[in-house]
Amino acid sequence: SVEHLFDVGPGAFQPPPRVWSALARLTVRIEPAFPVDPRYAQIVAAAFAHRRKTLRNALRGLLDTGQIERCGVTRRPGPRQSRRTRTMRSPRSRTAAGRGRLS
Repeated sequence: SVEHLFDVGPGAFQPPPRVWSALARLTVRIEPAFPVDPRYAQIVAAAFAHRRKTLRNALRGLLDTGQIERCGVTRRPGPRQSRRTRTMRSPRSRTAAGRGRLS
């Protein structure tokens, strides 16, 4: 959770910015805010373990080639056909892992 503590004026910085800042406290949750499918967690961990690898290669240990192709994360228009984890946005990752085709 995020808690706003107080605002910090531009005069607190050198050189002073044109905006006000704020100090916030971040509290880490012990448990996730919502249930996470264990398969999803495995896929995300595998994808981000080697972010410079293509997703096809990163997921190869968990999924067979057909499953990787069906999830759609490796297809990309244009000359660069293979996606890398570092180029993906979270919703696309969630959609790919959340499809029933990965089990």
